[in-house]
Amino acid sequence: MQRALAEIKSYGQLQIEVLTDDEETTVSFYKSLGFRSVNDGSMISLIQDTRY
Repeated sequence: MQRALAEIKSYGQLQIEVLTDDEETTVSFYKSLGFRSVNDGSMISLIQDTRY
């Protein structure tokens, strides 16, 4: 995952978004890689899920 993130970041400044479940272990994994919840800042994430 760190190699993939390094490759993505090599393209310059950008925003990387991960959409995943809210299980504690999953959230902890992504936070350990430097991700933060959109609730922690001045960001918003919206989705329209047509599966339901």
